[in-house]
Amino acid sequence: MKKVIILLLCFANCIFAQEVTNQEVDKKVKSDCPDNVELDVTEQEKDDLSMTNFISADSVIISRKVIEMRDSYLKEKGLRLGFNPDGSYVGWGQSDISVSPKRIDFAQKRALAFEKAFIDAKGEFVKSQKHFYEVEVVRNFFNTDIDFNNNQELRESTATVISKKVQALTEAQLDQKLLELGIDPDSIANSDIKSKQEIATNSLRKEVAIKAVESVKGVIILKTIHDMNNVGVLIKYSSRYDSLAQAMISDKLVGYPAKTAPADSITRQLNEICPNDEDLISVYGVRILVDEYGNRVIASFGQYSPLVSKADSDMKKQNAFKAAKMKAASIAESYMMQFKKTTLALSEIATLQDSDSITLLEKDNGFEEVSSSTVGSSIEDYIRETSAGKFKGVTTIRDWVANDPVTGHLIFGQVVLWTPEFQRPTETITDNSDVYDNVDPFGSKEIGNDW
Repeated sequence: MKKVIILLLCFANCIFAQEVTNQEVDKKVKSDCPDNVELDVTEQEKDDLSMTNFISADSVIISRKVIEMRDSYLKEKGLRLGFNPDGSYVGWGQSDISVSPKRIDFAQKRALAFEKAFIDAKGEFVKSQKHFYEVEVVRNFFNTDIDFNNNQELRESTATVISKKVQALTEAQLDQKLLELGIDPDSIANSDIKSKQEIATNSLRKEVAIKAVESVKGVIILKTIHDMNNVGVLIKYSSRYDSLAQAMISDKLVGYPAKTAPADSITRQLNEICPNDEDLISVYGVRILVDEYGNRVIASFGQYSPLVSKADSDMKKQNAFKAAKMKAASIAESYMMQFKKTTLALSEIATLQDSDSITLLEKDNGFEEVSSSTVGSSIEDYIRETSAGKFKGVTTIRDWVANDPVTGHLIFGQVVLWTPEFQRPTETITDNSDVYDNVDPFGSKEIGNDW
């Protein structure tokens, strides 16, 4: 197996304040990087990151519901929702499409449903990680060997159990635990045992919350699925993908095979697996991809549907098409930037620990108390407000336009690629911009009276 030598970035020492310029951010990342290490491309990674996850017959069979398609995919891959035997986590988010397929804005609402489903999937994952780390605290910090799956109290609220465990400590034991947490018990004002208990409990909750939220860096999209009413997103987490994401945005990923252009090999694979433009309608967001040589790249898939009808003038249609193309490109770029900002923002512990997301999880005393949507949205807000940065070397590898094969909606899309080498080969990718010329804007479908 060919090995890709990549640089794992130690983000714990990289401070990205909002006022730091993009140029200063890039310099800071490069200067704080540790030595190179090797990270093989495993068979599991090849399977997880395969483009064959993009499209299947199920993606366009609307007589099947998203849950059926999800379960079929999981069975095929030998995966299950939640934690799997290899330590990875597979999650699911689902969101309603808020309008009828007969509405002119259906395709737009479907794309928005993907974004909400993805946020919800990440929120549910964080809640699961929070529970996992609470279990770890009880087992390791308090040296408690217990079967959590068969203990009703612990399964329902491990946060409450942590509080009870702290309260059960003698003051001498509590002082020792505070020292383990990096807190000098003698420095606590009015250092009665209740004050120490509160500080210890809050410190443990914060530590758990931080670990849970920063785990989002290791989340990848496995597959997106939709029917006429819902959009679903399957995600996967592993610590390997956490390290990979950090390495890929460090500007230091090295070890490409000589004379190999990853953008070209990935473009070729994409065109082979998705030869028809409509194959890309069900693909949203960012994917980490690996080519046959072991090169890893980041691909982003954006799409937008113009709000025009057959009755509109030719000028209005053409203006709408031009605007839709630009919007699709903007969405693809925004997904790419969100990937980078997620890794940067969630790696900055000094800022993360005081965020609303951490506060929200600290207050969650029961496993079901805060909704996945609320948790996910809070994390998205934090990422959007905190991190800055800019990708270099982003290349458009495919522009596409297609009528939805079921509803007839016209959709414009763009696929952009980023490679850590930050340089394009001497040959250039074919310009596909003429794909938009002379398109049939509505195919043969009649979609409601308002069209």
